[in-house]
Amino acid sequence: MVIEHLPPTRSSMDSSGRESHSILWTYEVPTEIRLMTDKRSVELYLKLLESGSEKKRDIRLVVVGKKGAGKTSLIKRLFGEDNTDVTSTNGIEIHKIKCKAMSDDGIWNKLDGNYEETETHARLLKEYEGKLQDKGTTEEPVQSQFAIKDNTPATSFDESKTSGTVYQQPKIMTPLVTTESQVEPPVTSQKPNQSLEQAKKDIETMLQSNVDLHDKEEYATLLLWDFAGDEEFYHTHQTFLSPDAIYLVVTKLNEAGDKEAQDLFQLWMDSIHCYSRLEEDGHRFDVNEKTSDDLDPPIVIVGTWKDALISDVQEIDDACSESILKYTENMSEDELRHIRQEYFISNTEDDPSVFQQIRENILNLARKMKTWNKDYPLKFIQLETRLQEKKKELPIISFQEIQNIASDTPKPLNDEELRFFLEFHHEIRALVYFKDLPSYIILDTQWLSDAFRYIVTAKKFRAISIKNRKKWDELYSRGKLHSEVLEDIFKKKRITCLQHTRTIF
Repeated sequence: MVIEHLPPTRSSMDSSGRESHSILWTYEVPTEIRLMTDKRSVELYLKLLESGSEKKRDIRLVVVGKKGAGKTSLIKRLFGEDNTDVTSTNGIEIHKIKCKAMSDDGIWNKLDGNYEETETHARLLKEYEGKLQDKGTTEEPVQSQFAIKDNTPATSFDESKTSGTVYQQPKIMTPLVTTESQVEPPVTSQKPNQSLEQAKKDIETMLQSNVDLHDKEEYATLLLWDFAGDEEFYHTHQTFLSPDAIYLVVTKLNEAGDKEAQDLFQLWMDSIHCYSRLEEDGHRFDVNEKTSDDLDPPIVIVGTWKDALISDVQEIDDACSESILKYTENMSEDELRHIRQEYFISNTEDDPSVFQQIRENILNLARKMKTWNKDYPLKFIQLETRLQEKKKELPIISFQEIQNIASDTPKPLNDEELRFFLEFHHEIRALVYFKDLPSYIILDTQWLSDAFRYIVTAKKFRAISIKNRKKWDELYSRGKLHSEVLEDIFKKKRITCLQHTRTIF
C-alpha cells in the first residue's frame, strides 16, 4: 500500500461550466460513501483525508455454490494446499490474504490474526517514519534506530517454489504544503499528555511487530469468504454479500441437466444481481470514464468436476461450454453482464498452473474495479489497530466503549466521524453496525457467521432443554425464536458473549 498525505484540491464548478475538482474528488471516494443517504458523507470523508491518507487496495472474493460443488477443494488448490482430505464448509469461513498489487506472479500469502495486526502496524509506522525524516530529526535511516523483528514466515501459495515471506510496505510521500487550517480538530476530551502517552505506547507496540521498512513493493489485501452450500444457510449469507466483491460461482459441470442444480445456480446469480449498480451506471462521476457492457459486481463462473463429465462431444471443452450454457439459459441480459470469465477445472487432476492462472486473473479483475486504489484516511487506520486488539478479547463491543477508544487515539475521531467510520465499515462488511440498533457493534464477522450457523442447525440441540420444550416446538412450527432457545443453543456451543445475545438477536 502507498501511504501519502494529500493536500486539499477541492473546488466548485467555475462560471464556464468546466469540470470541477469537486466532481473528480467525488469520484475518488468509495462507492459505499457516495451512495450513503446522508449527503454530508462525501464532504466528511474528504475532510478526513486531509489529515493524511493511503491508497487502499482491498479485494473481497466471495465463493458460493451448491453443496458438494467443490468450493472448499477449489480454495485449497488456490491456496496451494493438499485437498485429499476436505471437510465441507459449515457456515462461512473467512481468510485474509496478501499479494503484490502490481505483479502477475500469482502468489498469495495467507495472514493469520497476528500478521493482520502487523499489516496495520506497518501502515501506521510508515507515517511516523515519514514525518521524522521529513522534519530532519534524524541523520540516519529510521530503520537503523528501530529494533524491527523479521523472523516469522508466512504461508506462500506459489506452488512452484517455497519461500518465507517478509511483511513489507511501500514508502511514504509527504505533503508539499501543510497548514493547520486544513484539518478541523475533532471534539474530544483527551488531554495532550494522554495523547502523547498513547502515541508512544502505539509506536512501541508497532515496533514489536514483524515490520520491514525497506521494501518498496505495493501490496493488496484479499479477503476471501467461503460460503457453505447447505440450503439452510442461504438466507443468512445475504448479510455478508457486498456490491464491491468479486464472486466465484462454483457449479458441477456434470449436473447441468439437474433441475435442483440449475435452480440453486440461478438463486446465486439473482442474489448477486441484487447488488448491481444499474442506477450508478447511469450517473458517471467522471466525464472521461469509459462506458462498458460489463456490470458490477463481477462474476467468475467455475465449472468443476470436469473429469466426471461424460459426453459424446469429441472436445471436452465443448462439452463444458454446453453445460454452462444450460446453467445460464434462463438468465436475463442484465445478469449475463456480470459474467467476466469461465473456467472448467478438475480439483483433483488439473496442474497447479491452472489455479495460478485463476489467481492472476482475479487480481487483474480487482485492478479494474471502482474500489481499487481509493484514498483512505489514516485516522481510520489508528482506530482499526485498537479494534483489532479489542477483537482478541471479545467479538462484540459497546458503542460507549468504542467511543472511548476513538477519543484516545493520537488523531481522535469525534462522534460524527466515529459513526461515519462504523457505517462505512459496515458497508464493506468489516464489522456489523446498525444505526437503528447502535448499542453494540460486532467486530468479528466470523463470530456472527458461527452464531448464524448454530441457529440454522439448531435442531440437533433440542434434547438439551426439557423445560424450554414448548419454545423449541414454536421454533419449528411457527419459526419463532425465543431468547431462551437462543441461550440453550449458545450455552451448548460455549459461544462467547452470551450476555449480548438478546440484544443482538
